Amino acid sequence: MLQLGRQRPGVLPGSSMAKPQAALRSIPRPPRLLKAALNSIASAAWRALYQLITAPYAWEKTEHGLAKSSRRAANITRSLVELERHLTALKEAGELPALDVPARQPRRQPNRSVAA
Repeated sequence: MLQLGRQRPGVLPGSSMAKPQAALRSIPRPPRLLKAALNSIASAAWRALYQLITAPYAWEKTEHGLAKSSRRAANITRSLVELERHLTALKEAGELPALDVPARQPRRQPNRSVAA
């Protein structure tokens, strides 16, 4: 039996599959920018998975792409939360001044008598 070097079963001797190195050289290489983009996507995916496991309810949220009214509402909400934290800290420290607010007088109901 005649053997012509090592061959893979089912591969013709003259085909490009007979030389895997030549077949690999013919595949175009991706540009460096694409490699960088894929690496950043992969690292973001791993980071998201880590954050999902360690703190599933603490998400990093971005504000881009929102309408001005939504951003304004988000800023107002953030300011109110900061004010509430500050007032709570002052209250716990006993530094919150007492406000002398007069007691509200009950409102008088308008006369709704129907003349007969």
